[in-house]
Parts: sequence; C-alpha cells; structure tokens
Amino acid sequence: MLVLMFMTVISTFIYETMYQEFFRDLQSIMGKLDYRTLRENVADEIRMKILNGDMKPGDKIIEQELASEFGISRGPVREALRQLEQEGMVEYSRNVGCSVKHIGMDDVYEIYYMRANYEMMAVRLYNAPFPRETIEKMEQVLELMKQLHKEEYRKVFELDNKFHEAILDLVSFMRLKKAWEDLNYGNIVMGYNMAVDSDQVIKRQYLIHEKLLSACRTGTPAQVEQAIADHYLGSVEKLIQKVEKKHEK
Repeated sequence: MLVLMFMTVISTFIYETMYQEFFRDLQSIMGKLDYRTLRENVADEIRMKILNGDMKPGDKIIEQELASEFGISRGPVREALRQLEQEGMVEYSRNVGCSVKHIGMDDVYEIYYMRANYEMMAVRLYNAPFPRETIEKMEQVLELMKQLHKEEYRKVFELDNKFHEAILDLVSFMRLKKAWEDLNYGNIVMGYNMAVDSDQVIKRQYLIHEKLLSACRTGTPAQVEQAIADHYLGSVEKLIQKVEKKHEK
C-alpha cells in the first residue's frame, strides 16, 4: 500500500513538473512570437509615417518619442528601426543617431534597376499572356491615377506601386515579391525630395503607365520585358534631367 502511494506521489510530481516545464516553454515561445509581431507592427507604422510624408528625409527619429506614441517599450522600436535600416529607409550616423534616409540619384538608379529586373523576372517566369484579372486590376489603378488632383500628388507614387505589384503577383514567388516590396519606399520618398510640377507628374505617370499597360495587354513576354525596361529607363532619364535643371538654377 505504501509503495503504491509512493508511486502515485512520484507520478503526480513528474507529471506536474513536465507540465510546468512545457507551459514555461510554451510561454517563452509565445513571448517571442508576440515580440516579433509587435516589432513588425511597429516597423509597419514607422514605414507608413515615412511613406505618407509625416517623416521626411533627414528628420531625426527618437526612439523614446515613438515608444511613447505607440505605448510600448523602446525595445520593439529599436528592433523595428534596425529592420528599416536594412530596407534602406532609415540610417544611423555617429552625430545624428537614427534619421530618415535621403534618397540620392545613385539610390534611385539602383532601386529602379532592381525593380525592373524583378518585374521582368516575374514576366519571364509566368511566360504567358497576362490573365484578364491582372489586366483589370492594372486598369483600375490606372483609372485612379487619371482622376488624381494636384493636391493628391503624393498618391501617384502609391498607385505606381500598386500598378507594378500586379506584375509581381503573376507568380507565387514570395521571396521575389518581398525583395521587390523592400524597394517600394524609393518611389515615394524620391518624390518628396523633388521640387516638381505636381500636375505634370500626375499626367506623365498616367501616360507612361498607360503605355506599359498596352504592352501587357497585347505583347509577348519578351515585348513586355522590354516595355518594363523602357519604362524604368525613361523614368531615370527624366529624373536626371530634373536634377540637372535644378542645379542650373
């Protein structure tokens, strides 16, 4: 009888110990997941502040201010900023600390070159005429672009990204799309750096995307790839001309 009671106590102790260890491990894992999710959410919030123009190139970013605004500790904010540093949206310097990164012509050229090649890769991998639903999505974005008013100038870059996203969505290559998405900020931040005629930018963006859409409707994969290359090359050349004119003044 005593042996049976002893064995029962030992079994209960072992069970409870294993359960407690399992529960602690589960809490640890969930804590890491919650923390990672929080970091990503904070990164999304900061990213949108930059893309919306609430934070402009050169603006200093203070971790404590963001932590207070979001109602969290500085840890997730610091991790989110390191993630955005890897994406090229913010930068750290000895005298300033963290700030929104300036986008120069070298950055723009690299961003456009890589975006073009990612989109051309998606077309090459799909290797077939664009499906009707993709064309319709691009047409809808183009129509929104056409209806933009001068005061909505900044939205043209957001719509540009949505238009080109339809090309990446031709294939289910998540890493390819993630690499492309990491470059989206360049389109928008670049626009904030340029002193331009808002009406002219909107009109030109509509026209060049209308031309690209035409190629996507009827062109072969090779012709669409060439149209994408021409689209980005033309944008870079236009930017260079604007910068040169700005420096002449």
